[in-house]
Amino acid sequence: KDILKMVDLEFMRPGEADFLEVLEPRQRTLVMMHTACSCTLYGLQQNQVAPVMIREVMQRLTKCKSHQLQLLDTVNSPMPFQYIHLLSVLTIFVSAILGVCMGICDS
Repeated sequence: KDILKMVDLEFMRPGEADFLEVLEPRQRTLVMMHTACSCTLYGLQQNQVAPVMIREVMQRLTKCKSHQLQLLDTVNSPMPFQYIHLLSVLTIFVSAILGVCMGICDS
């Protein structure tokens, strides 16, 4: 499993892997991102980085977490990914056609 691979690569200790193994994937993502944010914030503060830069880094990490959770939601969706993609393309296409039609027609 991926968690055991992280232990083999010494990215985490066996106790940490045991803790993460019982969590749901969404909870695991939140715990790991919280840990990454805490470590990053501590390192930036220790190196006396400007508050503006700290805020920028934390916003990027938060955005990364948001994208990870969106991916997780998409993967766990009951509808196959291909249909979600097709539906989003059709929605954009219909919206574009309606916009063009409304622009051409007099009202």
